[in-house]
Amino acid sequence: MLALLLAAAAGSTSPSWKLSAESDPVDFVSHGYALYLGVKPPGLDRWRFGLGTFALDFPGFAVDKLAGESGWSVRAKWSALAYVSRYFNDERRGFFIGGRTFVSDFRYRNSAFPGAEDNQLHLFIAPEAGYQWFPFENGFYVTPWLGLAFDVARSGVPRVGDRELTGARVLPLPFVYFGYELSL
Repeated sequence: MLALLLAAAAGSTSPSWKLSAESDPVDFVSHGYALYLGVKPPGLDRWRFGLGTFALDFPGFAVDKLAGESGWSVRAKWSALAYVSRYFNDERRGFFIGGRTFVSDFRYRNSAFPGAEDNQLHLFIAPEAGYQWFPFENGFYVTPWLGLAFDVARSGVPRVGDRELTGARVLPLPFVYFGYELSL
């Protein structure tokens, strides 16, 4: 993969590599973290590639809605992801579509069984669309985006006590990232 990127860069029409770091403050408010690193290689106009990690407590109202019953709490203890974005203009900013795949370790609890929990690994694939906006002349940017995460594989069905969580296997992903991009 690296060899392909370097070969493409040799015949580049773009003048430089662009590296970025971004985060989502909602993850921090939700007792977690988020860090995403991206690269826009020269020669691959309109493309961005990245890796990231996050953790968070899912909002109770959303878990209740997806579970179809109240009393559940879900935490993404850790997640690792890779993403790719395709921009609609040559400057690799503005509107984009893309996708991400990520593995998450979820912890499940149910208020009917204090102290009991279950942990499951999940593999998600998520198409997404968004907009990368640079409001100033420096490298600061804001990226609102929407996606749908499809739970395509998991290590088991979450069970706490005699309860089983069989709710939706599709998660809506409404986020706003804040980041900084540098040109090398």
